[in-house]
Amino acid sequence: MNYSEDDSPPPRPLLLIISHARVNPLRKPPPDLKFDIRAVHNPPKQIRDKYTGLDKRLREHMLSHGDFVSLLDRAEADIRSLIKTMTDGDPARGIPPLKEWKPPRRTPSWARRKRGEESEDEARGGGESEDDDDSGYEDEVDLGEDVEERPVIKVGVFCVRGRHRSVAFAEELSGRQWPKEWEVRVVHRDLGKGRKESNGGAGRRFSRRDSAGRGFLEEEDD
Repeated sequence: MNYSEDDSPPPRPLLLIISHARVNPLRKPPPDLKFDIRAVHNPPKQIRDKYTGLDKRLREHMLSHGDFVSLLDRAEADIRSLIKTMTDGDPARGIPPLKEWKPPRRTPSWARRKRGEESEDEARGGGESEDDDDSGYEDEVDLGEDVEERPVIKVGVFCVRGRHRSVAFAEELSGRQWPKEWEVRVVHRDLGKGRKESNGGAGRRFSRRDSAGRGFLEEEDD
């Protein structure tokens, strides 16, 4: 966490839940918590072909399986523990209480340019690993312009393609009862990538929405 001499109260903290495919994991920055749900029951093909994790039919199917619900409960417990740590602080780990949080100082433009040049050099000379194979997926995701200006807990949820189980998991996790002081935001990074047309959806999908259910940024018609 970062601080300044300004004594103004910190902005409203954010619980950011991101669903994505296994390939090209979240890196910028990495999530505070991540949940691999590939071992969780996978819906039958006829359901996957017709629905995504945003659809009630698929989510009801997932909620009927104990492994999915158990992982939801564990994820909620882990997040609540981290929220408490951020709220109360942990001197042993150098984490001050949330009320003392201050936004980071912006990196000077010359430093950002230098960092960008170094990243380009690494990209030209670096090797590839299994996780570097993006298979058409992008690591970059628009999380909102305000993310760097407020306390954030970033939670990553991934399955194979990032369209069914991880999306359903993120949606159900966001709907749990979180402290009212926290905003909850859900981002589905790979929902619209390579997905078959669905006849069972609500007709419009959003790649990002906030805790009030408002969708914004990219949209597509089913």
